[in-house]
Amino acid sequence: SYNIACQYSKNITSWFGKHFPSCEKAILNMRFHVPKLHGHGHSEDCRYEFLFDYTSNVGRTHGERIESGWAVGNLAGPST
Repeated sequence: SYNIACQYSKNITSWFGKHFPSCEKAILNMRFHVPKLHGHGHSEDCRYEFLFDYTSNVGRTHGERIESGWAVGNLAGPST
């Protein structure tokens, strides 16, 4: 999942075909999703196509778990 997966997915197959032709086949099997917390900023059509809520076999996930600890980790930024 990625905040702009709906846009990113449009050209990724041709981009991989140009830059990484040996990986192009793998991209055809990928599914793209917009994380649930970012869905409100997308059109209704986009939400139906890319949100986890409307996708079969993905369970009830929001796709944002990795970002949940960033606020705490960002506090260490000034010390580096």
